[in-house]
Amino acid sequence: MRIGELGVLGVAVVTGAFAVPAPAAADEPSASERPAQSCSGDLTAGTSDFNGDGHADLATGDPFASADGHPDAGAVTVLYGEADGGVGAGDRDRITQETPGVPGGAEDGDRFGFATEAVDLNSDGCTDLVVGIPGEDLSGVADTGALVVLYGSSDGLGQGHPTLWIDQDTTSIPGAHETADQFGYELAAAPAKGPDAATIVAGTPYEDIGSTRNAGSATAIWITSPDRIGAARWFDQDTAGVPGGPEADDLFGSDVELAEVSGSTGRWDLVVGLPYEDLGSTQEAGAVTVVEDIAEAVYEYPSTWWDQSSPGVAGSVEAGDLFGTDPRFVVTPEGGYVAVGVPGEDLAGVQNGGMAQVFRTSGEGLEPQRTLHQGKPGTSDGIETDDYFGSVLHGVTRPVAGGDARLAVGVPTEDIAGALDAGAVQSFSLDAVGYEDRWYQQGAGGVPDEPEDRDRFGASVGSAGAGDEQVLLAGAPQEDGHGAVHALPFGDGGGTKWEPATPQANRFGFTVSGH
Repeated sequence: MRIGELGVLGVAVVTGAFAVPAPAAADEPSASERPAQSCSGDLTAGTSDFNGDGHADLATGDPFASADGHPDAGAVTVLYGEADGGVGAGDRDRITQETPGVPGGAEDGDRFGFATEAVDLNSDGCTDLVVGIPGEDLSGVADTGALVVLYGSSDGLGQGHPTLWIDQDTTSIPGAHETADQFGYELAAAPAKGPDAATIVAGTPYEDIGSTRNAGSATAIWITSPDRIGAARWFDQDTAGVPGGPEADDLFGSDVELAEVSGSTGRWDLVVGLPYEDLGSTQEAGAVTVVEDIAEAVYEYPSTWWDQSSPGVAGSVEAGDLFGTDPRFVVTPEGGYVAVGVPGEDLAGVQNGGMAQVFRTSGEGLEPQRTLHQGKPGTSDGIETDDYFGSVLHGVTRPVAGGDARLAVGVPTEDIAGALDAGAVQSFSLDAVGYEDRWYQQGAGGVPDEPEDRDRFGASVGSAGAGDEQVLLAGAPQEDGHGAVHALPFGDGGGTKWEPATPQANRFGFTVSGH
């Protein structure tokens, strides 16, 4: 069973190819080429501000939206903030591949917006947005995939520096166009840090490694200026130092995150969740690999491996546990956390109740800390069959309005009051056990609307904020057949529900991005 089955793309029926100027290549990624801040916003760790006006913005992907008459071409909607209405209450921009300045064109099955990551890549004070297009056809090759970087500016997202296009035929990007690779299926992104340039990781889980089908890969890309890729490197389970080996349907790259795990070098490490990894004869038990200092040019990368037989990790190796789902890094002034989902974990005799495993980053790597599930004090609704708790995770860095660093867990398959797969979200404090833990569901605690069959509230989870205002974002991509996004306070007070403004929407809220 695969939680992400919805993400497996069909073959697009319209193909397209186009020329994009290739960026210059360099041997080493470097953070030395940083432009002076040009946006008026004060971009801090708790801010998502695409137009730099000091008010919090958010973006949501709808990869199954129609665009220019093409089904599943995909779209991204930007909801700008304003002083009076708060996060997302201002103007909106709907961006597709028919939007001026966005390369390519809308085609059937492109799935523009299937993955999104908000980050300030060029250090100008405006948040940028990385958008995955895993169903993009190029040079007659179906679903080979691509990604774009939409740069923030004082005029809005995509209105400043020209959009940067990246695929596996872009200069300095390893790999090649192959059918159904789905480059850009999953994304991680981080700003320039220490000696490292701004970093994007593109997951390509359906990449064949040699003759091994769907073994998967991940490509790290360093952006040294808005139109320049400084370097790029390919990682898979055949990379020197990376544990394991390529196996059919491992889907390496389906779950990736950038983190500072080793803590000693000030460089970004790559956390790769391997929920579909077989351990011996135990199918899809799952594992996690940490590849350290990925920007260093070394022959063999220091790496560690974790699974449910590792010391301190809860549970045991069992078929279908999917350990390693959706890894998330959360930083605090005292250190950091890495959390991974185990949505197929059986708990208290309940099949697929699910949990999350939390690690501390000690400076020497990961240290297992505690587990989170619906049997813990302060959680709601209890452990139930096929909840798959832990299938969706999001980390919220301290400080937030009203408290500590948080881990928010989406439970889109939660049944509520007889409504099948209505969905819910559970937020946990990471700094103090049980402190301000909170449950969110539609129709309770100020959350708008009512739980309905297959709303899948919590199918995507994020956060957005600026200044003292910070909210939890929860997507309900099947709400009323078109989808919705909820902006929910971490403290007291009611939330706000945002719905699409166009009938072309299909899964509005499939992804949500702020930071």
